[in-house]
Amino acid sequence: METMYFFLGVLTVVAAIVAGVITWGLLKIKNQQRSIEILQQKLDEIPREFYLSSRDMTQHIDKRFDDVWGQFGEARRDIHEMDKGILESSKSYTDSRIDKLIDTYFDMVGAKKQIIK
Repeated sequence: METMYFFLGVLTVVAAIVAGVITWGLLKIKNQQRSIEILQQKLDEIPREFYLSSRDMTQHIDKRFDDVWGQFGEARRDIHEMDKGILESSKSYTDSRIDKLIDTYFDMVGAKKQIIK
């Protein structure tokens, strides 16, 4: 009888160890499943994050291009306005020189007429 109680005690200890190992294994599996789910969520978010970051980068580049082209257009308009001013001043200068030449010519013609008289 004592032998039977001894084997029952040993079987109880073995059953407790087996139950502990099974519980420990189930907890490890549950933790692994949770880790796998987190990794899967992160993997699912990567294309969306890539799309958002590439869209933001594209918008930033487009804004920079618009800024550069806007500054280029302003510089072109400023140069055009300066050219118009230079053209107007050169026309004015040329007109004054021609007027002076005409006045000098008529003064010389008038002086010749006085000498001839």
